[in-house]
Amino acid sequence: MNSSGDTDSKKGDNSDSSSISGSDPNEKDKYGATRSLRHQILKKYQILEVLGKGSYGCVSKAKCLKTDRIVALKIMENQTNTEYDTIKLLREIQLMKRL
Repeated sequence: MNSSGDTDSKKGDNSDSSSISGSDPNEKDKYGATRSLRHQILKKYQILEVLGKGSYGCVSKAKCLKTDRIVALKIMENQTNTEYDTIKLLREIQLMKRL
């Protein structure tokens, strides 16, 4: 979601690596993914659309190229710094798997 509350959406955008300029592999694109992370994601998933962007990162709808299963990919911009943050993240993953 952008600052006005609207959801930014890019359908079928599987070429976001072009939004990273330069050759630094640790430089992040506008969704918080580094060049190397984006490359690894695109080897396994086709990004269908961006569902939203928040304080923790960006969530995209994607299709697994191996299974054709529709999944949500969450790219975390801020790394977990504490054990509490890690526990919260694992709890969120467990809850999402149940949906």
